[in-house]
Amino acid sequence: PVAQLEAALAPMLDIDGYLRFLALDNVMAGGDGFYSRTADYSLYLDLSGKFHFTFHDANEMFSAGGGRGGGSGFGGGGGVTLNPLISANDPNKPIISKILAVPALRAKYVSYVKEIAQKSLDWNVLGPVVRQYRDLIGADVARDTRKLMSTEAFQAAAADNGSLRAFIDQRRAFLLNWTPQ
Repeated sequence: PVAQLEAALAPMLDIDGYLRFLALDNVMAGGDGFYSRTADYSLYLDLSGKFHFTFHDANEMFSAGGGRGGGSGFGGGGGVTLNPLISANDPNKPIISKILAVPALRAKYVSYVKEIAQKSLDWNVLGPVVRQYRDLIGADVARDTRKLMSTEAFQAAAADNGSLRAFIDQRRAFLLNWTPQ
């Protein structure tokens, strides 16, 4: 029962860590992430017997709709207007729907979504990181003979005025203005 769920799970699941994991996955609109396909995660069992969710294969974050190159491909990334509560009532995702049915846990999850959007999903924070990694891997991207987009498309997407920034700015604006229902 909802009223007993948090107490029952607390000895075996890092609930706060799970809520943060789920919030980050949704904020970043992973094309094949946990909230959409319950995929691309690992479970770690610590020495005290608690499970922790961790990301695995997070290569489709900021996917603008799932799949390589955005659009409405597989996975269901959801784009900039992805509702943070999209899976809250999905019976096929019981760990999400059951935990978010607990009012206090749902409120904490929503607060984490808002916190991530406010503090971390900001181009002033992310822009320098994107530039650093763009510069770090640029030569490797140019040499890659099996890449899914051209080197020019990669450089344009990762530019300060590119599609990645547009996605981040739009996603942040949506989340900061979003009201849970």
